Amino acid sequence: KKPMKTISFLVCCFSLIFFFTDCKKNDNENDNGSPGMLGEVGNTWNVKVNGIHDLSTQIIAKEGHVVTLEVSYAKMTVKTLKFGLIGNEVVDYVYSQGNTSKPFTMVKFDAEVGDSYSTTINGIAHQREVIEKATYNVPALNKDLEMIGVYEMVPYEIPSTFFGFTVRDIYWYWHPDYGLVCVEFYTDQGDFVKVVFVDIEV
Repeated sequence: KKPMKTISFLVCCFSLIFFFTDCKKNDNENDNGSPGMLGEVGNTWNVKVNGIHDLSTQIIAKEGHVVTLEVSYAKMTVKTLKFGLIGNEVVDYVYSQGNTSKPFTMVKFDAEVGDSYSTTINGIAHQREVIEKATYNVPALNKDLEMIGVYEMVPYEIPSTFFGFTVRDIYWYWHPDYGLVCVEFYTDQGDFVKVVFVDIEV
């Protein structure tokens, strides 16, 4: 298991959009509870990539279990993306280009370390794996949160260039109330990209 580093949340990669924050390990654990108000219209995540690229993501619509996110860069709309909140599970329709009949599980909030989620994209097997459940401090929220860490290696056959980055290894950190609260990702060239959460409003 690769340890979580101090980051100066994916997202973008939630284009995955990446919602990011500065995460520091803490020994005090908090109860995850249940998904709460995570999928409500108006929820907003503001982030910086490498300290300069301002990205904002807001839930603009909700139909049944499907929520639509609007991703903006420099106050201009970049694109909309669809995700699903099904009980205690978050799924994405990014790889399926919005096809809600082909969900790919991001995380289940009752997950245990070692759990994995699989799908097939254009004939290519793709997998995410739960690698950690641990408590980290989230400066954007000024609190400690118990998070679920999910690792994803994007296969080379699957296009993964977003906002000028070719993403290869992604470490997603999730909380049922705040959603994606921390992410690390590494590019195809092995570069580590910093993403800073400015605020999370849910």
